[in-house]
Amino acid sequence: MLSEEAEEKFVKEAKSQATFKDSKKEIRKKKAENRNIISATLKPVLDRLSNLENRISDLEEREREISGLLADPELFKGKDKSIPLLNEYRGLREEIEKALLEWEEDQNRLKEIKEELGLPH
Repeated sequence: MLSEEAEEKFVKEAKSQATFKDSKKEIRKKKAENRNIISATLKPVLDRLSNLENRISDLEEREREISGLLADPELFKGKDKSIPLLNEYRGLREEIEKALLEWEEDQNRLKEIKEELGLPH
């Protein structure tokens, strides 16, 4: 059997350990909440950037294909093929420029969000 003094000491120590365990649990919980907030905040911008990068890649691939076709002098002997390709090429250039501007704006937005959240760039 424990003396009253020893029992009090044991109870105090048990409470202290319980508080420490609760504190560690709370810290882990807060960290998880912070990760969820960061993820929820960054994910839409990161997804949009990824989509834009894929779109730009596809547009640039088609641009290279048309550029190769336009390099053939035979193509210009008949306007029925050259004019539509030239129009498509011009349209692609415009779409690429627009997508690049959107990508740059989203990169800047991502940087701002990271600064607001105190994250490294």
